[in-house]
Amino acid sequence: MDPDRSVTYEEERQQAYKRQTNVGKQKLSKMMIVIVALLEISAMGGMAYLIYLIYFK
Repeated sequence: MDPDRSVTYEEERQQAYKRQTNVGKQKLSKMMIVIVALLEISAMGGMAYLIYLIYFK
């Protein structure tokens, strides 16, 4: 096999891999931020409910 051909194929494969993962990472990071924010809100609501049950009933 020609060494130049394998290097070109490897570079092309790496570039294709980077293009696909960059798009996925952007969507993934936005989704993770939203999910963590929702979990934090849920946790605060749960703690507020527990405080209400313990101190006000």
